[in-house]
Amino acid sequence: MKENVTLNMAGRRIVWLDVLKGICMLCTMIGHFPFFPDNVATCYAPFFLSAFLFASGYTFHLENSFISFLYKKVRTILLPWFWMGMLTIVSRLILSFNVHGGGISSQLMDFFLQIRGKGDEGWFFVCLFGSEIVFYLIVLLARSTNRIALVSFIVSLISVAFSLLTNDMRLPWHIQMWGSSCFFLSMGYLIHQHEKESTIKIMNEKYLPLSICLYIICFAFDRYCIGGNAITFYYYGNSILMYYLLSIISVWMIILFAKSVKPCKWLVFVGKNTLLYYGLHGKVGSAFTFIVRKTIGDNLSDITSIVVGIIGLLFIVLTLMPVVYIINAKFGFLLGKKVRRN
Repeated sequence: MKENVTLNMAGRRIVWLDVLKGICMLCTMIGHFPFFPDNVATCYAPFFLSAFLFASGYTFHLENSFISFLYKKVRTILLPWFWMGMLTIVSRLILSFNVHGGGISSQLMDFFLQIRGKGDEGWFFVCLFGSEIVFYLIVLLARSTNRIALVSFIVSLISVAFSLLTNDMRLPWHIQMWGSSCFFLSMGYLIHQHEKESTIKIMNEKYLPLSICLYIICFAFDRYCIGGNAITFYYYGNSILMYYLLSIISVWMIILFAKSVKPCKWLVFVGKNTLLYYGLHGKVGSAFTFIVRKTIGDNLSDITSIVVGIIGLLFIVLTLMPVVYIINAKFGFLLGKKVRRN
């Protein structure tokens, strides 16, 4: 997940946005444990990726030129994607806890293509990169709020139509999801542009109970009345209308929750460094899964899986903390940060 600089106009970090990204990153990491129950993961499936895109849209702004914007995205998204991906592939040659099909050439091909389900661990990097390029053009050309919202929605419908007409064809760099991404980017961007207006007062924390109730109702209706797999950013479910409705309500709910909770330092730390946690947690998570299988086994009850998943989550967060700190302090150029010269 891209680490946007979550600053307000005064140059101060927007803490609730770091909390939001931290929560979503925890959902991402715990969901990658193969033993974690699917019926639990479906509860947060509608928002944990969409809210990341909302956060990216919230901090989105046009650069002086498209070239400078493109250069910034290459530096801050593609560069980290590349070195963390290469690190993952090299680490597999040294020590691997899972079976990976194909040799080094096959893994490299899968890495550069980033087709869903084929060695695409870093797919969100390239999906976000392409989506932000498209969204830049939308904002640049549409200009007004209404047109940005309308064009973003239309572009998202193109993604939906492509998925339905091609039976969910999977393209390199997850191009098929760029349109859907723009919808959530526009949500964050437009709310940030107009959050002080009366029409955006629903972003107040006092509406959290209402958002939770609406989410439970919509989630239950989708699961038990409409049926099908859980709606998430990249799966539209059996109702396109419910996809948009549930996604919007769930993102609204988790935003209000992030604004309401008292921020703890470790969660904010994860939120500030989602890019590194996303790119580096795989090997640490695999090591923990290996330990679980050797000590406890594979047949875990749902309660045990949840408890072990939470322990594993803490293991990943704490293990990567010193690594993340050192990279930020000494090797900021790996994240696209400009190095200050004395």
